[in-house]
Amino acid sequence: PLSFALIYLSLFVNYIDAFYGTVGFTIANPMLNDDMAVLFVAGLTIIFVISVIKLVEYKSDFLYKYRWLIGMTVAILAVAFKISGSSLGMWSIMLPENAGTPFWGIPRSLRSDEFSVGTLFQLSQSHNGYAPISEILRGDLTDVRMVYGAACWSVITLFRPVLWGYLLFGFEFGLAFAWSAKLCLMVLVSFDCAFLIIKSKPLSLLFSCLLCFSPLIQWWGTGEVILYGQALVLLLDKALFTRKKNIRVIAIAAIAWLCGCYIMLLYPAWMVPFFFIFALMGVFRTIEYYQTLKYNAQHSVLAWSLSDTFVLVFCLLISAGLIFLSFFQSSEAMTSVMNTVYPGARFETGGSGLPELFSYAIPLFYAFDSPLVSNECEIATILCFFPLG
Repeated sequence: PLSFALIYLSLFVNYIDAFYGTVGFTIANPMLNDDMAVLFVAGLTIIFVISVIKLVEYKSDFLYKYRWLIGMTVAILAVAFKISGSSLGMWSIMLPENAGTPFWGIPRSLRSDEFSVGTLFQLSQSHNGYAPISEILRGDLTDVRMVYGAACWSVITLFRPVLWGYLLFGFEFGLAFAWSAKLCLMVLVSFDCAFLIIKSKPLSLLFSCLLCFSPLIQWWGTGEVILYGQALVLLLDKALFTRKKNIRVIAIAAIAWLCGCYIMLLYPAWMVPFFFIFALMGVFRTIEYYQTLKYNAQHSVLAWSLSDTFVLVFCLLISAGLIFLSFFQSSEAMTSVMNTVYPGARFETGGSGLPELFSYAIPLFYAFDSPLVSNECEIATILCFFPLG
């Protein structure tokens, strides 16, 4: 792994240097402009990685106990320093005046949906008072609640927590919140969800890194699917295996809210296939719960009662009502989109993807070059070690 990391680091540094040359400023340009510098940084990387491994080995109990505190601290610092993964640096190439270059890495022209569409929608909302109707995006009044997914003071934003940073802190901090805070939460939730199943801290950490930093998540930037889905599994586990009534009620309310968050992603191409995975995980946790009630000491968990069912139905009805209200408020915009060729008429049944199960290692190197495809995003996968499972 260390040898692979060194090769990867060298390729990345050379790629950055070739991209910028002597133009612009990036942290890699002044430090890593020759082979000796690369070797020096590679040596520091080895020392750092070994130190981290030893730290995790000797302080694993401490790190595990305070993982959420550590993760939230990292998220707060990232937001405070306005750190994001946006490719807004592409504007420094397209504009006559330098618009700034990244602190690390390079902007990606392929991420045009992000830096020239989605992120600019959020920026326009900061000049629109985050109103649900915009006069900036087009030459007409535009509903930004449902179709464009922009931050706005509306009911639908209750189910889009990633956008809360824009409303609370403004555009720059909000952009960092949408990227960095979300990533930190993804790592923590993925670790806990994996540990729930495999009961191994090292493997859970490996799973979390392979998933959250996979090409599939990093290229498409829609990790909210795995964030909400895995969080639902964890909350279901908490609701079932708790011995405290108040904890169960809180978990049930959070489940109803997260169901709304999942639905309001409005991206079936991701939501549907991942749904089957999360649903299956939930079924297995439910089966284990009933086995615990039947064969083990029943006082170890709280038996599900009729009142719990009423609370669940009540919370789900509230979420459903708010979702219905959101659709009703944006019904005209939704109807217009549904009558388009794309995305309205898009229809996909899947299939023909068997070769992709064996191509998970290739996208690792598409961070530098993509000689085989014109769009790296289309073959972005997860390093899953198929068929090992």
